[in-house]
Amino acid sequence: MARQLKVLIVDNSEDDALLIADCLAQADYELEWQRVQTSQALSELLHAGIGWDLILSDYIMPGFGALEALEVYRLSGLDIPFILVSGSIGEEKAVEAMRAGVHDYILKDCMQRLIPAVERELREAGNRKARRSAVDENLRLNSELLEANNSLQEKIELLSRSRSDLEQVTWAASHDLKEPLRMVTMYTQLLLRRRPSSDDEREYSRYIRDGVERVTALIDGMITYSRNLRTPADLSSCAEAAGAAQAALKSLAESIAESGAEVTVDWLPSVRIDQTALIDVFQHLLLNALEYTREGVPARIHLSAVRNRDEICFSVRDNGIGIDPAHHAQIFLLFRRLHGAEHPGIGVGLPLCRRLIENYGGQLWLKSEPGIGSIFYFTLRAADRAASSAG
Repeated sequence: MARQLKVLIVDNSEDDALLIADCLAQADYELEWQRVQTSQALSELLHAGIGWDLILSDYIMPGFGALEALEVYRLSGLDIPFILVSGSIGEEKAVEAMRAGVHDYILKDCMQRLIPAVERELREAGNRKARRSAVDENLRLNSELLEANNSLQEKIELLSRSRSDLEQVTWAASHDLKEPLRMVTMYTQLLLRRRPSSDDEREYSRYIRDGVERVTALIDGMITYSRNLRTPADLSSCAEAAGAAQAALKSLAESIAESGAEVTVDWLPSVRIDQTALIDVFQHLLLNALEYTREGVPARIHLSAVRNRDEICFSVRDNGIGIDPAHHAQIFLLFRRLHGAEHPGIGVGLPLCRRLIENYGGQLWLKSEPGIGSIFYFTLRAADRAASSAG
């Protein structure tokens, strides 16, 4: 397939221009060319937006020459090959022209050199264009990156202010909000002590006490959850999962004994998480399994783990009442509960577990069927990642 080529030939000889055009056409070029003889004509064509690929210029013509043509070419701002095609030209003049910016020169009695020179200079021009495009693209990407970085910095500052506001809210919750609750409890007790009270009054006081305790628990849960929102996780932390599971079981030993639950634990490896955080996760998941049991069916809880490359997937399986798949997302929402007063709790445990796991780059999810039981899964990075990769 013929290659398209648009050429400006600067020459006062029509025969020489036809000779050059014929030479290019024989090299399988689909040629579009024009001959110019004056500076003004050359300037007009260079600024006409035609998209010239090449300038071939005689060295000297009456009143106009290659160096003048080269100056017009420079002023156009184009970057296309400019090649001298001339008759006899001394070495000194050829060197002067090359220093002035001519890309190559061909003697008219050596026209066999024209096509290789043209193709070489066209490749070089293409390479220069590609480099300019790469530079322009790099500048554009750098500009976009700078804008994105500035936007990110603004969001970081906004997040920092939000965290500061959150800390103030947490402080108010832990001090200013809990103090009135203590006052309600204290003065309710004082009223009952100072005067004889009826059964109804004593029952009402229990309602007050239970309400105060629940609000206090909600505040404590909010504080715990928000603390994990604003405290960055130390990703270099390493926890012994087996030890964390045993610590959680020890803290729940009384509840396990009272319920008659059976808890079994398989191999549990070390993982990248704070030891206390992992204990909290096991405690909440075990407590959840102990609480939501089927009536008359002792809890059977099993802790295990499997390894997949650098990741450990833990599972806590129970034989409890199970959870309808339609409610799986809801149980991880803060303060959202599926059961009423028959089961204690404030709806913080599972959201907190998910937050703790996600803080360390893991995930927490479940599989469950009503009346059969639940399996809570969570993933964490293995502590011995280098050893795993080597294996």
